Amino acid sequence: MARSLVFLDSFDHYDDLNQKWSNYGNDGAGIDLSGTRSRTGIGCCTLSAAFGPVLSINPISGGALALMACTAYYQPGLGDSTSAGVIRFLSTNSVATTDPVFRVGVNANLGLTCVDIFGNPFTGGISASNIVVPNAYNIIEAKVFFVDAGGGSAIVRLNGVTVLTLTGISTLLGSSGFLTCSSVQLGGPGGLGGGVHDDFTLWTSDSHTDNDFPGGLKIYAVLPSANGALDEWTPLTPPNWSEVNEIPPGGDASYNSSAAPGNIDLYVYNPTLAGVPSGLTVVALQHSLCTRSDAGTPSVASQVGGTAAAGVPVGGSYHFTPIQPYDQNPVAGRAWLLTDFPATQLGPNQTA
Repeated sequence: MARSLVFLDSFDHYDDLNQKWSNYGNDGAGIDLSGTRSRTGIGCCTLSAAFGPVLSINPISGGALALMACTAYYQPGLGDSTSAGVIRFLSTNSVATTDPVFRVGVNANLGLTCVDIFGNPFTGGISASNIVVPNAYNIIEAKVFFVDAGGGSAIVRLNGVTVLTLTGISTLLGSSGFLTCSSVQLGGPGGLGGGVHDDFTLWTSDSHTDNDFPGGLKIYAVLPSANGALDEWTPLTPPNWSEVNEIPPGGDASYNSSAAPGNIDLYVYNPTLAGVPSGLTVVALQHSLCTRSDAGTPSVASQVGGTAAAGVPVGGSYHFTPIQPYDQNPVAGRAWLLTDFPATQLGPNQTA
């Protein structure tokens, strides 16, 4: 299996972290769409202090799969001696200080430090000093196999170079009741504030080496630019595609609606119009649909051409549901190509 996409975020097409992340807001994190601090596109995740947004995931445990997080992180000035954690792997959706089971932070000496639930560095969990570039984006990656009783391991990379390899560590600490990793949190340099994240990706991996890290990927948000082959949803104001291509999403002021299972909308996505450079290698794709229900609990699926993913129940407030990752083009049965677009069309399918 090697590497498989779980989630990605370019922070380019929405302005409310609550629509993708959970337990957001503890320290005033937000999204800046001005384009002045972003690495790719117009948006980035901004931090006011140590704790940023939390992403819930299917629980990981037992060491069969690693969780691998990669972020482009802007380090403002010197590091933080408390090493609050640029990437925090949590056992719950809480941001309480006793809940991280593994975290990677930038220390006061501009090195990387890995600490456990009690805030203690793992053996060998401190990198060389002065390797994090201040006032610049750094690519920080961490792969962790979550195992209790000294059976866990972790690999940490900075700007494409492995700087820490830890083995025989307790990455779940089951003796303290932390038996799974169930969420990931972005953070910054403690009380210093000013940290910025962009181009975040999360993966599972079955490799115990550093041979499948994604590296400093750039994530481009591509929005619909025309109607596709099916327009079975009802637009508030035609045409359908124009109701779902705003930045940020228009909410109740601009939407398409469906009242019957089986209705499908397809839209044209043109990477060139979105400013995606030609000739890029597409590593993975994520289809994000901002939805809400005004009655009952319908389900909506990501539709790619004639192929639908599994339906996901939709709640009563606007949220990106579903968020569907694709390692491969499900129609062609191979890796994605930039030239798959604009011919490949995507949209929502009301499945229930």
